[in-house]
Amino acid sequence: MEKIELQLDDKTLEKARMLAESRHCDLSELVAHAILKLAVVEPPLDRLL
Repeated sequence: MEKIELQLDDKTLEKARMLAESRHCDLSELVAHAILKLAVVEPPLDRLL
């Protein structure tokens, strides 16, 4: 596993900490989950085309 370093403003970091706490995980797990969610391919809105 590799380590990365992020720079976040205070407001964003506080939101991330609150999200992690509400989901019973740490910041590393929260970021990994967000990346997995963002990587999901969404189907096109108009399926007929």
